[in-house]
Amino acid sequence: MIRFRQELFTIEKDENMPYADTLTRMSREEGRQKGRKEGLQEGREEGSLVQARESVIEALEIRFGEVQPELVERINALDNLRTLKAQLRRAITVPSIEQF
Repeated sequence: MIRFRQELFTIEKDENMPYADTLTRMSREEGRQKGRKEGLQEGREEGSLVQARESVIEALEIRFGEVQPELVERINALDNLRTLKAQLRRAITVPSIEQF
């Protein structure tokens, strides 16, 4: 990609062409594509976290009935998928909500 840009710069310079516009457009498009990919990945990660939190809360509700708002807040504050998966297993197996 670097070699291509260097050749493009040379050609446009020799032809007295507006190389800055072409390179600027290319750089902007690369930035947009990178931003889209990063945004999509962040969205997937956030969606996985939301789903995992909901699963933990739902498991507790199914097993023990209403879950105290303080516990829901603590679960919603978790931001690690591995931790949430462990908490889901715990919610399924713990003998009482007090032990959770």
